[in-house]
Amino acid sequence: MLVKTEKEQRIIAPMQALWIPAQLPYAIAFLTDTRMRSLYFDARVGIKPMSDSLRVITVTPLIRELMAAIFSDDTPDALRSPMQSLVIALTSTAPELPRRLTMPKDSKLRRELDRLLSDGAWHRTAGELARTLNLTERTFSRRFEQETGMTFRTWKAFARLFTSLDLISSGWSIKRIALRLGFCDAATFSTQFKAFFGVSPRQFAREAVDTDST
Repeated sequence: MLVKTEKEQRIIAPMQALWIPAQLPYAIAFLTDTRMRSLYFDARVGIKPMSDSLRVITVTPLIRELMAAIFSDDTPDALRSPMQSLVIALTSTAPELPRRLTMPKDSKLRRELDRLLSDGAWHRTAGELARTLNLTERTFSRRFEQETGMTFRTWKAFARLFTSLDLISSGWSIKRIALRLGFCDAATFSTQFKAFFGVSPRQFAREAVDTDST
């Protein structure tokens, strides 16, 4: 999912959760087929917010099961409030994911990147985007770094790895993912994936299966 607020945009990968504080206007765009659960907390019951800005964390099996139980018709009403408090306690103490894909605020530039993500157009270069936006490549590159804090090449590398999470969770083979995302081979993709996320694609795939089976 791509989540947008006035100040920032975040991509939420499979097995991640997003905290959205109260009174914060936002919009969600689904980049792939997505299933999600939304859990709302009533400030009147004394639940302390974990942050006044967007916060992305990994969903552990325990958090996932608690959220599923909250929505279950078999869960007694008397248990729902304590379970919600436990979800808040677990998510508020979980470290925020250090890796994020920053989206630009400039509407024209953001529109082109949204199109790149949704179409999987990884072959597009900075020069091609610059021409689409009627900019010189130098101006485009300078503006892109100002908006995102990284070069277009680095941003695209991050975007491909975030996109791979969804494909892994969908059961794609490592080789097929590497080819789909424009990596030269599966080994290169696996190396970059592990350097970025701290685990190999196969380890991530095993965790995704384990989580889905709980």
